[in-house]
Amino acid sequence: MSLKTKPIIAHAGGPRMRDRKILGLIIAAFVITGFIHAQEKEFISYKVDGNEFHFTEVKLEFHPDHAYLAIEAGKTEKIDRGPDFFPRYRDYTIAITIELAYEEASLVGKHESKIPDTMPVYIEWYEWIDKKEGEIATPYISLDGGNEDVRIFTVIFENIGPPGSIIKGSFYGKLYDQDDKLHEVTEGKFAIKRTDVTENFGLSKIPHLK
Repeated sequence: MSLKTKPIIAHAGGPRMRDRKILGLIIAAFVITGFIHAQEKEFISYKVDGNEFHFTEVKLEFHPDHAYLAIEAGKTEKIDRGPDFFPRYRDYTIAITIELAYEEASLVGKHESKIPDTMPVYIEWYEWIDKKEGEIATPYISLDGGNEDVRIFTVIFENIGPPGSIIKGSFYGKLYDQDDKLHEVTEGKFAIKRTDVTENFGLSKIPHLK
């Protein structure tokens, strides 16, 4: 009479299989997190006198040789003034430029200026004055004019990272236009990929901002 033995069956729910599943979940979580960061959307948004502006075509260029950083965004919109006006269609620019001269190690934090020498800021847009008359204004605000005791612009950098990383921050201020009218910039925010530039100093890659 022979002794019969039962075959050993490896259960799918054993410790090794569970460990593999846990490891797989951890790896997947890291991959998904990395993908989300890689796909993080770039933007600049702000309000001028309560009117909201938002851009997705943006850039942040740092010039390490000059300790100079430039944030830019802009677009051109074709406006129909109506069949009674010539030219009927006109292109109008909406844009923002913020420039700072700081060493990289000093960028994180709050930067404030009342004069254009230390922080050139330019914001332009268009607004309807009278649709019946086809009249459109093109305000252009900066730190160049107006009352120096009133005008001010503030930029806050939350972080600074290597080229390719997303730099985040906020901004706000009070700026005068070309007619010495005061405008308020509020709720400014940005998240932009850093690009380092070692040549073509001061040249914009956004066509209408060249």
